[in-house]
Amino acid sequence: MNKSFINKQNGTKQNGTAKLLQFILMVGIIIIGLIEMSPSIKAASNHTYVQQFQNSTATLSGKSVETNMYFTKMDYWNVKKATFNFNYQISQLASRQTSDITVSMNGIKFKSFRPQKKTGLQTEQIRIPLRLLEGENQLQIEGQILNQTGSKNYNLAQTPANWLTIEKGSNVNFEYQLKEADPTLHSFYDHFSGQDTIAYQHSRIVSATNPSGDELTAVMIALSGESRVITTENDQIQVVPMKHMNAQKDDYLMVIATYQHLPRQLKKQVDSTELTQKAIIKTYYSKGKHYLIVTSQKASLLKKAARFVANAELMNEVNRSTETVTKNTATFSSSLHDDDYYHLTTKTDQILGAGHRESSYLISLPNDRSNADGSQVTLHFATVKILTLNVH
Repeated sequence: MNKSFINKQNGTKQNGTAKLLQFILMVGIIIIGLIEMSPSIKAASNHTYVQQFQNSTATLSGKSVETNMYFTKMDYWNVKKATFNFNYQISQLASRQTSDITVSMNGIKFKSFRPQKKTGLQTEQIRIPLRLLEGENQLQIEGQILNQTGSKNYNLAQTPANWLTIEKGSNVNFEYQLKEADPTLHSFYDHFSGQDTIAYQHSRIVSATNPSGDELTAVMIALSGESRVITTENDQIQVVPMKHMNAQKDDYLMVIATYQHLPRQLKKQVDSTELTQKAIIKTYYSKGKHYLIVTSQKASLLKKAARFVANAELMNEVNRSTETVTKNTATFSSSLHDDDYYHLTTKTDQILGAGHRESSYLISLPNDRSNADGSQVTLHFATVKILTLNVH
């Protein structure tokens, strides 16, 4: 065979291999670039939040024990895992072989266990099925605590020694991904008022650097409205002047000031000619920072707009990025539905079992009403007669 022909064939193969390698390399570079550029391909990071129960330490007595605890899940959480950390202690006389505890979520039982074979404080970590999670959640603890009396413990009488103490440190730990806020006032308000946003100090109300008396009043009106929806005891929303705003990624900033006191960046988002007879409430998002601009040329309209953002009912209704407020805009929340009657449950609630039984309920008040010492709650019960049929 001709040597020059063989060399020509080898050269062609080498050139083809080189071109193939170049092509593969170029495709790899393009894919890497797309991964870096596209937020949809980039994996979202997980967040954690521990929600403490508002219940104080309590002891339940009797052979059958039952109590309720409540917690909330934010709408903008994509929950990956939820864990109930249950801190408790049972009577030193209790039988660990016959005593048992059952956990229910929103009326559905999902976990039963026996106390550990030891005395003192115990902790049980219980995985909550995600399918049972709702916005407002009721976690119910039920069980029977029986004393040690040999083989006849099933025939025990109720004594003060049958007790279960639920410790204050019990909580629910969430692992979740954040759903990005959309430009609507409703979405901004959800994130701004969220428990995790406030706890991690990503929510702030921003005033003018040297606010007038009316501007300061508007800021305090907005703050008082937010204070009504905060469900944690120790977390607060900070109020800072613009010169100390220090906006960071993932921050939610409610900026309340007359137009002339707004930063230049925020002034560009508002048409000043529209502010002569009205106030503007508008969202503006830039580089991971979320702003709600509340502004007007007139101090009276600025305070009116502050009353609007202080009203959770109104903010949750606005599914657009801009809201205008005039002197005729209604900013007070509606009265309670059903002529001041509040339904404790949306379905039939049965309290079953022998002995003393208790049930507790969570009442969410409108944002312009609060509970105070001396308040009264009137309950109306429906008496149901049970008909028993004996078939012979």
